[in-house]
Parts: sequence; structure tokens; C-alpha cells
Amino acid sequence: YNRVSDALLDKSEKLLQETTDKTLQETSAWMNKTLTMLEMQRDTIEYEDMDVPTMMDYIRHTVDQNDAYPAGLYVALTDGSLYHASFVPGPDFNALEKSWYQDGIQSDDFILGDVYFDEDSQSYVVGASGVLKTAAGEVKGVAAADVYLTSISDIVADIRLEKTGGIFLVDTRTGTILGHPDTEMNGRSITEFTGDMYAYAAKKIQENATGLSLYNDDMYIELKTVPNCDWMAVSYVSRDEVLADLDTLTGIMTSVAAFAVLI
Repeated sequence: YNRVSDALLDKSEKLLQETTDKTLQETSAWMNKTLTMLEMQRDTIEYEDMDVPTMMDYIRHTVDQNDAYPAGLYVALTDGSLYHASFVPGPDFNALEKSWYQDGIQSDDFILGDVYFDEDSQSYVVGASGVLKTAAGEVKGVAAADVYLTSISDIVADIRLEKTGGIFLVDTRTGTILGHPDTEMNGRSITEFTGDMYAYAAKKIQENATGLSLYNDDMYIELKTVPNCDWMAVSYVSRDEVLADLDTLTGIMTSVAAFAVLI
């Protein structure tokens, strides 16, 4: 029993680590593909040194080109004016105060920023942005896009470890859940949970403690950092579920042994 139990647990740990590594690879590939396309669209505006009417036509052209950001690319200039294919800002809207603008104006490459609720699409999105320049290299503003969390959830949606185990992604800066098999969890803060697996993962993230650990003696949890961003992948599997088949086999063997002794 002990030998088989150790073998099953060892196999489970390796499966957990392999699943986490595979998810990291898929997340990195998705991220690189999405950000590369955004940079190509931004670079096109810069290279052709588009005026506002031409830029607006091009922005409309970017709509529905990528499932990750179906609303397309949008641009905020240094004077605070916003150019978007569908969103019309109100009189109190100030693009210069938005976190995606403040992140993007400081970065030549597109980066992923904070999660927020987009009223226009009624869904949670993460801002992706990078600085926009003129053909002469002068800063013109910021190019950005709203990346839907549902597209991130698609990466982890079908991953199952045993019956109830799985994996989800967390923004370590804000504690926001970015991608989860249960889309209702998207946009929630991992710090709002108490006394459960999520609270334990939140503590580990705050401590920047990656690797494999055992929570409450009944749940294996693996934390690994997603390369080139502030995201963390958290995978989990129940120890009891891992040993369920062994427990069933042990029960049968015990019954048979007892019956044989009686005979």
C-alpha cells in the first residue's frame, strides 16, 4: 500500500508540474501572438504617418481581426483625444488618466496592464498598450486594445486534473483572477477569499513562493510565473482523488483477506 501510494503521489506531482508547464507555454504563445499583432498594427500607423481621418479608417479595419480583442485597436493622443471604432467617450472621459495610457506611454513594446470592467462590452478586459510615435520618432500618444479575459480562460478551460482539479491564472500585481475554467471567477480578486485554497494561493503569491506544496494535507498546489509578465499560473489537484483508486483497491483486498481468514 505504501509503495503504490508513493508511486501514485509521485506520478500526480509530475502530472501537476507538466500540466503547469504546458499551460505556461500555451499562455506565452497566445500572449506573444496577440501582442505581436497589436505591435504590427501600431507600427503600420507609425510607418505611414497617418493623419487622423486615415488613422480612423485603419482603426475600423482592425475590428474583428483577432478574437482576443474583437473591438480592435484604439488610439489616445497626447492631447487626451481618443479614437475608437465603436466607443464614444463622454465629456468627463480623460484618456490621460487611464492606467493603460500611463503604462503604454512608457513602453515601446506592447504590455498587458490592469484588469477592468468594460461597460461597452459588459465584460472584464485587460488593457494592452504601447507608445505611438510619428515617423520622425516623436511621441504621438498611445495605441491600445481591450483583451477579453474570456479569451485567456479558453487556455485553461479544458484542463482537468482528476475530477475537480484544474488551473487558473492570476495577476500578481493586483491579485485579479485572469483566466479560470469557471468564467464567473474572472475579474474577482483572489484576496477576497478566506480559509480556502484561493486564500492559500493568495498568500503564496504575496510571498512570491513558487513551486509545489501541500495545502491542508489534502490538496496539491503548484505555482509558477508566466514568462515576461506579472502573471502566475496556479494548478491544483486533490490528494484524495489521486489516491481514490488505491483506496478502492485496498478496501477490496481487505475484504477478501478478512473473508479468507474466516474461511
